[in-house]
Amino acid sequence: MAVKIIYFVHGTTTDNLEHKASGWIPGELSEKGVQQCLDLRKQINIDDIDIVVSSDLKRAIDSADNVFKKDKVILHDKRIRECNYGDLNGKDASCVRYEDHIDTVFPNGESLKDVEKRVRDFCDYLLENFDGKCVALVSHKAPQLALEVLTKNISWEEAIENDWRKTKSWKPGWEYTIDCKKKEKVTAVVLAAGNSTRYGKNINKNLEMINGKPVFMYSLEAFDKNEYVDDIVVVAKKEELEKLEDIVSRRQSSKNIKIVVGGSERKDSVYNAIKSIDSDIVIIQDGARPLIKQKYINECIENMNEFNGVTIGVRSKDTVKMIDNKNTVINTTNRESTYLIQTPQCFRRSILFDMHEKYKNTCVTDDCEILEKDCYKIKVLDGDYTNIKITTGDDLNIAKMFLENGQD
Repeated sequence: MAVKIIYFVHGTTTDNLEHKASGWIPGELSEKGVQQCLDLRKQINIDDIDIVVSSDLKRAIDSADNVFKKDKVILHDKRIRECNYGDLNGKDASCVRYEDHIDTVFPNGESLKDVEKRVRDFCDYLLENFDGKCVALVSHKAPQLALEVLTKNISWEEAIENDWRKTKSWKPGWEYTIDCKKKEKVTAVVLAAGNSTRYGKNINKNLEMINGKPVFMYSLEAFDKNEYVDDIVVVAKKEELEKLEDIVSRRQSSKNIKIVVGGSERKDSVYNAIKSIDSDIVIIQDGARPLIKQKYINECIENMNEFNGVTIGVRSKDTVKMIDNKNTVINTTNRESTYLIQTPQCFRRSILFDMHEKYKNTCVTDDCEILEKDCYKIKVLDGDYTNIKITTGDDLNIAKMFLENGQD
């Protein structure tokens, strides 16, 4: 399955001439923009195009009409709208810095990753409905950059840096090919084999009950609902294996769930889990974090196109000091660049497995650290402060409160 895309940007608008960022404002073509469309019509071979799709914003619709209306059916689709700049729609273009909004939404708007998500959905629609066809798209800057990211497997930073608008290298159409690539298999690992040494009770905290449900089941159920995750591995202590098998078997699941025995340390449990699977991507979750959100799972997996490791984290609210073995301060970290790392964490399974083999005798506290040892880049995505790990009895009470208030 494949679709050829010829991408055209809309003609110059009155906002463009006034150096305004239109965003989701409909926009009006200027006289210059109308003439550009009429000139474009003479520069392209319309007979090569099977169907035309434009953004549903007026400036794109009018551009498509001026070029194609005499010859082709034109569809309109909101998924290829410009980025929503929110409060900056219609403001001075200098206020709109794409570099600052790859992951961060514009105030009351969206991020470039949000644009990428809807353009990816639009590409799936094209593959399903126009396989083997040549489709002309009439759209905007952000959707074109999203196509660059999706079809060339480059980062948003690279797409922005190499944007033709910076070099004024316009041309009458950019060609892209989208094809139906093999879906990568994703396995979720729920770690429920902890020793709970800091918990203060003679019980595995993963088996504590919140609203009639074991703590680890909140993570298992989140992965079971997720559209990206194909199967699930639960890691259990050897002496609790039958107990977890019984708990899991009593719940109807849409996915295959395997339970494996963990090791004496966290990294040993992860190693046992990834050794038992053959997936492309593995997403690892502390079973003692019951407040996992679908947003975390989705964003971790989606960022695997650009990184070999991705984790959720939150910026430190407190000053963090490094000390020596006598509790004497050595230095203070920069709070602006200090993050408290959470889970889920997502990795290429083959790389993570190789790193566990290489550093099997090295002490690490999470899986990001083991990749850092070979200088792999790890992406930190913003989580939130409710995504706590149950370590003490007080944490359990806090998690109960959040869940009862609908914070899951």
